[in-house]
Amino acid sequence: MIFKDGWWRHTDELEGMIYERPDDRNDVRIEFRHRLGRNRDLAVGKQTLRVYFRNMGANDQAFIDAFADSFDENEPVIDDLLPLSAEVTGNKRNMIEATYDIDVDAHEDFFDAYVAALQEAFVDLVVENEELIATIDELYDESIEQVYGVSAGSR
Repeated sequence: MIFKDGWWRHTDELEGMIYERPDDRNDVRIEFRHRLGRNRDLAVGKQTLRVYFRNMGANDQAFIDAFADSFDENEPVIDDLLPLSAEVTGNKRNMIEATYDIDVDAHEDFFDAYVAALQEAFVDLVVENEELIATIDELYDESIEQVYGVSAGSR
C-alpha cells in the first residue's frame, strides 16, 4: 500500500492520520496498491506488474459512492494526468490500473527486475505526478466533507 499522509483516517477522529487498521475497523482510506499474491501469475508468467489506485472496499458505502462520483465527474482531468501505463477502469474500487514490464533481461534476477518495476510505478504515478496526487487529494477532502461533515480546513 502507498498512500499520502491524510489518505487514511479513523472515521471517529477525522482530524488525525492513521497508519494501520484500527481495532474497531472504523476507517476511511484511498491508496495505491500492488498485490503480488493475486497477481503472481501475471508477474511471473507474463513479467507484468499491475498496480491499482483503490477506493477501499471496507470504507463506508456512502464514502465509496461519494468518492467514486467525484472521481467520475473529474475523469477527463484525471485521465489527462495519468502516465501512458495507466488507465481509468470505471470501477468504484479499483479506479486506476497501471501495468509495467518486469524486464528480467535488464537485471540480475527476477527479484531485482520486480523491484525495479515497482520503483518505476511509484515514481511514475506518485513521485513525478504531483498534479494527479493533488487532484486525488482534493477529491478525497471533498468526499470526507460531504459524507462526514468535516472540512479540510478543520483537519
